[in-house]
Amino acid sequence: MIDDPLIMGILIASWIFALVTLVLVLRWLFRRRRMHKAAVAALHRDKDGVMVVPVLSTFTGVTGLPSLVAVASNSLNPLLVIRTNALDYRVTAARSVALDDIASVRIQTVPPTVNLVFTFVRGPFTLAANVGDLAVAQAILTAYPELAAKQVRTA
Repeated sequence: MIDDPLIMGILIASWIFALVTLVLVLRWLFRRRRMHKAAVAALHRDKDGVMVVPVLSTFTGVTGLPSLVAVASNSLNPLLVIRTNALDYRVTAARSVALDDIASVRIQTVPPTVNLVFTFVRGPFTLAANVGDLAVAQAILTAYPELAAKQVRTA
């Protein structure tokens, strides 16, 4: 039994701090999921053919290595915007690539994530975007037939 009031106060304060931290982290996670679900529900191409895809995270990989091996990742402010002729994304910096420069697109499911993996014609890097749901990945490819034509089916 701890009889020192200072030690007891520190112990109680640390428990309260841990509990408050846990509540704040869980609140942040649930809010992020709710916002992602709302963005997925509003997923569509606008009149200019632009689709802002709600992604949970983006990754840069290396061609030839498994796409689960990432050189860089961004889960704080990822971006994936598909235009009629280009793909804009952000992992470490905002970049743009023409749809013609995409060699292949693959849907990769690894519980609990669903990634769209883009392999480029030029350069050693790949892009993986975690879209969170298989239906979202398929809706994206359905909305852009030029990307669907480059889809590689995996077993």
